[in-house]
Amino acid sequence: MIRRTTERADEGSTLPLVSLGIVVLLGFVSFAVDLGFLYNIRRSAQDAADAGALAAALEINVSDLAMYEKALEYSRANLINQYTDPEWDALWQVCLDLQRPASFAPLFGNECISVDHAAAKIRVRVPEQEFTTFFIHLLGTDTLGSSAVSVAEVRIQPVLPFGVAPGAPVGEQCMAQPPGGHALLPCSGPTSGNFGSILSNRYTSNCSLSKATNLTGNMLLGIDHPVSVFPAGGPPVLDDCFNRSPNTVSTDTGNFAKEAADGLVIGSGDFPGIPGLLTRGSNSKRPIEINGQIYGVDNKPLWDYLIPNATVGCSPGGYDLLTEDAAALRMSICLNNWTAGELFDGAILDSPRFGVVMEFVESTPPSGTSTRTIKSFPAIFVHRLGFTSVVVSPGPSGLVVADDKLEQVTSFTLPPTPLIAGQTSTEGGVLRPKSVALG
Repeated sequence: MIRRTTERADEGSTLPLVSLGIVVLLGFVSFAVDLGFLYNIRRSAQDAADAGALAAALEINVSDLAMYEKALEYSRANLINQYTDPEWDALWQVCLDLQRPASFAPLFGNECISVDHAAAKIRVRVPEQEFTTFFIHLLGTDTLGSSAVSVAEVRIQPVLPFGVAPGAPVGEQCMAQPPGGHALLPCSGPTSGNFGSILSNRYTSNCSLSKATNLTGNMLLGIDHPVSVFPAGGPPVLDDCFNRSPNTVSTDTGNFAKEAADGLVIGSGDFPGIPGLLTRGSNSKRPIEINGQIYGVDNKPLWDYLIPNATVGCSPGGYDLLTEDAAALRMSICLNNWTAGELFDGAILDSPRFGVVMEFVESTPPSGTSTRTIKSFPAIFVHRLGFTSVVVSPGPSGLVVADDKLEQVTSFTLPPTPLIAGQTSTEGGVLRPKSVALG
């Protein structure tokens, strides 16, 4: 038998295939290394932009320079790439933010750090962050880079459009005074002159609304821009239109009973979808019928937030056994007796009745259209609502039929307990932000 052998045509081809596979595999690894580093650069840039915007936003009520410096400091501290001072300055000099909205104004000529004072927002675009590629440069790409943008919004502590006299005692007092012929207990009020309306434009509406609409909006939402205390001997900054941190407000002689009812209870078509201030929250509600429509108004009185305290008259119990007038009087005695410790449960801060108003420097009551400078921001708790025909207090149950004119509002001015003082403290003369968040 003759044994024959033949040579296979593919013998010896395995090695080239394996080599090619290794090359391809190394290519994928190379791309993975470079792209992974690009991901880290991109994440670092976003972290830097977020940190810079948040840090700057905290200084929005201090000065433009403070915002600018914080944006630079905190963005630099959160980058992977490290720069010398000249390199860092050079990056910002050529930085462009082509998508910057027109409402944002560059700070100190820097296109990539800008602020929208009307909306209380700060925008930071971190300059392009580059790195030298490890392997992709073999394909002709020597560097890769990424940038990031972040916007932080300051949510201000809203101030309600009411003012109190300097050194006004704590306890129940009038917020809105009635016009002639409509004085309702427990307040007597003037029969002529100013009736408690404070003129403050809504900056977010480009200051184009009527004064009546502004008042309604300011009750629904609080004044929409930071206001500040008047510095001793300092210049007045009138709360006009887009004035930064005004410390002076105007009063007016108008009768805004309908606007007050809209702002606190009914709501307004000028601000669609926003319910009346006192109808919000999860507390139990008392039904009030106005023009055939029923509104549920917060029905949790101030004394329900009391916690045990050694202050005379501040025992949390027993209020339900008193008449409405007696309960309000006892609450006022409690507030006036307080000297130390906490009186209130933290849940009071979530009550729609809790708010911040302005204490004026001037001791003379306003008369007609005049200006008043701001001394501080006391906290209040809205109590009685004096409609034309009925006065409604929180606590009692049962349907109330009222009209659509709110002639009078009373509130308790609260003492600066530790909890309350934390809501009324000022930074740079302005109420501290309610919150700062990326948006």
